[in-house]
Amino acid sequence: MPEKAYKPCTYPGCYALTKSRRCEKHSRSLQKDYDNFKRDKNSRAFYKSTAWKKCRKAVLARDNYLCQYCLQVGRLRPATTVHHKQHLREDRERALDADNLISLCAACHNTAHGQ
Repeated sequence: MPEKAYKPCTYPGCYALTKSRRCEKHSRSLQKDYDNFKRDKNSRAFYKSTAWKKCRKAVLARDNYLCQYCLQVGRLRPATTVHHKQHLREDRERALDADNLISLCAACHNTAHGQ
């Protein structure tokens, strides 16, 4: 299978070639922009909490660090995100409920959020 082509970084003014949306230098700024401008302060505090970090680690270990959506269709991809099935905004009481969490790769997580 051919390797994915390199393309310019999407950060304004940066033309470094990368296989993803942004180069290594600017990939962190994408998350930082999301945290600063789109995510509400309560959610930001939750995702930085020790309780969430421990819960996230436990869910990833439970799912063997594999994307569960990809696994259903026979692909093996590493999970990078823990997704709330019922969103945090809708039900904060289930925020740390392991039955409400699933391990996903970035592509499946974006699909789940319709991006």
